Amino acid sequence: MQDMLSEIGKINKKSYFKNIFNPIQRKNIFYSNQYFIGWSKRDNTELFINTSTSDRTLSVGAPGSGKSFRERGVIDRLKAENHCFILTDTKGEYVTQAPVQEKFANKLRPVEFPEATPFKSFVPYYLVKYNERQPENTTPFQFNLKDFELKDFITLFGLDENLSSDEEKCNIIRSIHSRIRSGSLVSMVEIVQYVKKTYNGKTRIFLLRCLKNIVSYGVIGDKYPVDFIKEVESNVPSIYLVNYRDMGVRYTQVYMSIIVRKLSKAKESQALKKKLFFWIDEAHQFIPQEGNPCSKDEILFWIKVGRQFGINFNVITQDIQDLDEKMFGLCRYIFIPWNLDPEAYKFILKQAQIWTREDSIYGYMNKIISRMKQREWMWIDRNTKKYYIIKVPAPLSYHNEET
Repeated sequence: MQDMLSEIGKINKKSYFKNIFNPIQRKNIFYSNQYFIGWSKRDNTELFINTSTSDRTLSVGAPGSGKSFRERGVIDRLKAENHCFILTDTKGEYVTQAPVQEKFANKLRPVEFPEATPFKSFVPYYLVKYNERQPENTTPFQFNLKDFELKDFITLFGLDENLSSDEEKCNIIRSIHSRIRSGSLVSMVEIVQYVKKTYNGKTRIFLLRCLKNIVSYGVIGDKYPVDFIKEVESNVPSIYLVNYRDMGVRYTQVYMSIIVRKLSKAKESQALKKKLFFWIDEAHQFIPQEGNPCSKDEILFWIKVGRQFGINFNVITQDIQDLDEKMFGLCRYIFIPWNLDPEAYKFILKQAQIWTREDSIYGYMNKIISRMKQREWMWIDRNTKKYYIIKVPAPLSYHNEET
């Protein structure tokens, strides 16, 4: 009993044990092929998402909606079931390992023990260089030249192969990349020397300017290697991306492309045995409606084919109209918060195709909004054409904003 109390830490032990030993409430939350997401507001029915094949979920956030609270509650429970995770951390929320705080104790379900989820935070080395400091409790990492495919290189140079204005430069990048693949160019120094000898004029200036930034920020390198396949098996790696937009998003788009590809291929080849979950915040930056960065192609590809390999995606965004509209057709589940802008509600409900008539959308939207209270969510299952207003479970650990 004393060991159990020490595990519980700061929570209200009296109310906690009252819940645990209440035989009516006692029920284990851990299942191999589904995970608990909350209770139906209408009748307190427990609601689950099936993960026997894959889970493709779109979560729409808004400031103060409780998005991080809901996501953390799901992540903690899935990790307790021994699944593999990797997530993007755009706000520095996933660097703490501490028990659930007292204000959430009464929201825990029976036999839920608050244990710190083993997050391990990794920061791209180029962000360390750009910000001139390494964030506390993070580990820097780089990808080497061999990790970059052609589409990664095209994005790395800020180009879009679908734009006719970029066609000539894209052909040059293809030529350089083919030499890298053949082994003619094996380092950034050799690439820079090759460009100086081979190209002239504006093309030469453009290439050298891009290469200077890539080299000076350490975007490509071998100094800080990380094996994310091993990391997801033992920890919950979080990619620390605070302030990544300050230097432009293309380097981070490339790194996301490489991470998704490496882990998905490991799952496809069965080098990674457990179920794999990607948690991608600010997804509109990596799967934008406009433009064609490498991260967009990579993520959309694995969302489409990943079901057969047990690859799960949870994409999260505050700017829903900037997200590629294909995501609405690819994601089965959609989470919408209580405080979303009415225009965004209308846009999502129309895209989700739950109701086909325009007047039905407006009528249901007003009805739904009026029923939702603070920290409640609308959960849509596009396959069954059903929706629920849900109350979400508390996290079993907390992030920096929940001190």
